[in-house]
Amino acid sequence: MADSHAQTEVYEAVVIGGGIAGASVAYSLAKRKIKTLLLEKRQNLAEGASGNPVGLIYPFLTKHKTSESEFSLFAFRFLNEEWNRIRESFRSIRTDRKVDHFSKEGIHFLTQTETDKDRYHTALSTHNVPETEAEIKKQTSFSQDKESVFFKNGKTVSPPLFTETICRLAEDHLTIHTSEEFIRWEDGSPIEMETEQKKYRSQFLFLCNSNEISEDHRTKWMTLRKVRGQIVRLPKDDLLIPLDHSVLFGNYITEDLGYGSVLGASFDEFKWEEEPRVSESVDMIRSAKSVFPESNAYWDKLLSSPEALQTRVSFRSQTQDRRPVLGNLPDAEIFQKENPYKKGESHIRKSPKIKYHNNVYVLGGLGSRGLTHSLLSAEIIVREALSEPSLLPQNLRDDFRPERFLLRNWKRGIPIGS
Repeated sequence: MADSHAQTEVYEAVVIGGGIAGASVAYSLAKRKIKTLLLEKRQNLAEGASGNPVGLIYPFLTKHKTSESEFSLFAFRFLNEEWNRIRESFRSIRTDRKVDHFSKEGIHFLTQTETDKDRYHTALSTHNVPETEAEIKKQTSFSQDKESVFFKNGKTVSPPLFTETICRLAEDHLTIHTSEEFIRWEDGSPIEMETEQKKYRSQFLFLCNSNEISEDHRTKWMTLRKVRGQIVRLPKDDLLIPLDHSVLFGNYITEDLGYGSVLGASFDEFKWEEEPRVSESVDMIRSAKSVFPESNAYWDKLLSSPEALQTRVSFRSQTQDRRPVLGNLPDAEIFQKENPYKKGESHIRKSPKIKYHNNVYVLGGLGSRGLTHSLLSAEIIVREALSEPSLLPQNLRDDFRPERFLLRNWKRGIPIGS
């Protein structure tokens, strides 16, 4: 616990969580010159899911428009508007690294079946995606008989370097404390916070520690679920056909940013052991072998000793409806007292009013699309906190608010915590 005699440190905003979500919020706050503290319990930033050596940035598009696909395309375009500033910042602050070690442009999404082609070709039309953003390729550089949708502004990026770079862009207004376990926060003006080492006070609090949100009684009702993912770092070998862009094919294989390509990713919502699973590595390699038979000798070589491969296991979070959760945190206890759950009667009652924790905001449940969605999500909640105009239409914005879970259960007559 913090020393009771220690002086309380004061900031305008405190951000909990040093992954890409927390770093994105710090970046948005810094653009407004807001004095911010970023707290991370691990020794370094981006050691969780944001610590994978390579990740992909591209829009998630459904055949017909949904709130998820509209949001994803909006987020993808917003990130691309910011990208030159971020990339040039990396170039200036990391003179020891080539800029190609940070990111490369272009991603192929293979359309292997007629169903794939119908879905993704229709998606480009229904979402009004111009050829300057994506085009249908009848053949690819790595295979003459495979079609793809090619996202020209899609990106292969190093998540740790991405996180580091946007924090460096924010450094004039940002203080970072690592190896500091966040313990609790209390409502008030200002908000009081405590870690194992210190006490803090701030006007705003941003909770971006998704995998810990379920442990707090004030936030666990949002049903953020931990999801286990595993990747394989592919050893460099001339037997592997060279890729000039990353490729999505159900799983994915990335372009080499200087650290070797990555094959990913497994997905498990139910079992969360931290040890790598050899069986998952084998399944991913076999999947890649079926899509890239030109490298059969390479895949067979890996399958001969899969236990020797370098793997990484990480945990991200997602919501039941697969949408990120972003906005002012509702006070669920007050909601439950003022709006008792009555199964079968909610449809004849007026929709309840929501009361919120003052100046406490949450950003979580980004799932596997954190790299694509984090900058827009952060900008949305920072604008909301500062009473700035929203970037999204109201009906689309409402689909991502935290209170959707309260209202959904209220309509079904399901109490909080059930």
